Amino acid sequence: MNLPGPAEAAAAGRVTEFSALTQVSAEVLPPLFRVGLPPASLRIVYLVPRTGPGGGARVLLEHANHLHRLGSQVTVLSHFPRPDWFELEATFVEVPFGRALCDSVPPCDVIVAGYWDKILPARRLGIAPVVHFEQGDFHLYDEVPEQHRAVIESSLAAADWTITVGEAAENALAERYGIFAHRIDNAVDTEVFCPGDAKPEHRSVVFVGSDASAFKGIDVARQVAARLHESHPEVGIVWITPNAPVGPELGHTVVAPPQEMLARYLREAAVYVGTSRYESFPLPPLEAMASGTPVVSTDNGGIFAYGLDGENCLLAPVDDVDALVAAVRQVLDDADLAASLRTAGLRTARSHNWPSIASQLLEDFRTLVEDLPLAAPADVLIDADDIEFEDEEDRAVLVELAYASPYQQFAIPVSQPLHDDYRLVRWKVVARKLGGFPGTGRAYLPAASGSPIEDATYQFGIDLMREGLDDPAFSWFVSQCQQCSEAAQTVLGRWVLMSLIEAGRASEALDLALTFAPAHAAHPDYYLLALLAAMDARRPIDIGGAIEAVRLLGSGAHFDEWLENPGELLMQRLKAQAGPIR
Repeated sequence: MNLPGPAEAAAAGRVTEFSALTQVSAEVLPPLFRVGLPPASLRIVYLVPRTGPGGGARVLLEHANHLHRLGSQVTVLSHFPRPDWFELEATFVEVPFGRALCDSVPPCDVIVAGYWDKILPARRLGIAPVVHFEQGDFHLYDEVPEQHRAVIESSLAAADWTITVGEAAENALAERYGIFAHRIDNAVDTEVFCPGDAKPEHRSVVFVGSDASAFKGIDVARQVAARLHESHPEVGIVWITPNAPVGPELGHTVVAPPQEMLARYLREAAVYVGTSRYESFPLPPLEAMASGTPVVSTDNGGIFAYGLDGENCLLAPVDDVDALVAAVRQVLDDADLAASLRTAGLRTARSHNWPSIASQLLEDFRTLVEDLPLAAPADVLIDADDIEFEDEEDRAVLVELAYASPYQQFAIPVSQPLHDDYRLVRWKVVARKLGGFPGTGRAYLPAASGSPIEDATYQFGIDLMREGLDDPAFSWFVSQCQQCSEAAQTVLGRWVLMSLIEAGRASEALDLALTFAPAHAAHPDYYLLALLAAMDARRPIDIGGAIEAVRLLGSGAHFDEWLENPGELLMQRLKAQAGPIR
């Protein structure tokens, strides 16, 4: 048995954050107010669920860029790294998986949730209206598991305003969830996606989509490609996929190309073929049109946002391989038809441009902010004089967030000395508002106090460890663990391990850590303590994987308490330790 790997740690962090939705969906959400006059320049935060290549992420990033160019202060938050395939101009913050995304939202005027699971946590903040930008996914078009449906419904209903793309998504929101959305279509970057001087002599057919997503219909694309090879063996097949293929490659397979390379493949193609089973507003067909390439597509719902059968594209029924093959052959063999589709497609693409869409968005966001009722002056008591912020500018951020927050209390993570080299971090209330909404708001603004821990939930066991009574501390922590709830065991299990290590029983601690860690893969303390135990016991363990897992998690801020800077503690011990640890 070994520790969970980095991918498991990241997944556990996301699951922990997602599971909190059930609790938030049962809460009464606070009312929204505007503090002061609307600013001249809106501060807009985008919560982006993923940053890898793909149409959904690209649309959110295009919004961010164009709103930035219009003078807004735009911040993009994501658990994933800054995209290297897209030139993002707005401020970007990568939030570790061990911290809730919304705990990192800065003072702002509008929050845009890029996926339904981001709505409730953002709306619970109560500091700004939440706009849900719906691009469509399983919850609109597939059967939804019953255990998810209630959370999805309450999440969608919590948005202060919903925008969507295409008639298919608009109808699905209304019919399935009773949400009436405002349509704002997607667009295409015609500076990147534009026609070339002439088509190359060697013709190709291009497919775009991941075979890991069944709705993209890449299984159908493989059948279409095989049939085309029989009738047009001279025509090449190009498959653009945002991630590594799950199944066999399809012709010349290109994984996650930058935008300019994607545009070149589309520009040089004789036909673009879309095989999706459903879409809200598919971008690749529109980008192919902008590139001067004829489009053949399934009638997947979303294509009707701009596609007109026989005018700017040819459409075939979903999953109808015969009809798709016939349409592609028709374009390949009829130069006049191809030219007609190309001309109409270029005209369609030019009518969908980002600057006009961003202007519309900004106007709507400003209206949303200006329509908020003005908050009455509030008395807020800030109690943070005895702590030092990791970034001193965060002190002013705390004041602004505490005044904007509707809650009676406001908390930030504060570390305190524990014993030896350890410091313990807990969420501490540092602001109180008279007459506020019941509850506690919070933000991840790390701070430190010089006062030692004296009021921890398990203070008796900590005091035993401070006195060097590690074996009695271990016994006491185990007894507490046997009596507490499953949620509390996540916190207590760490103390069990630490007391064992301090007692010189490192091998026992490692055995326990390897048993505990899979169930607590979202908490970096378990990785730290397992590695410390392995080094003390001089037993082999995957150090590299554990260090990467700790880096991805960052901290245990999903939980009530966690050890400060587990990554730094690890590196310090590794530098001081020599031995057969791999």
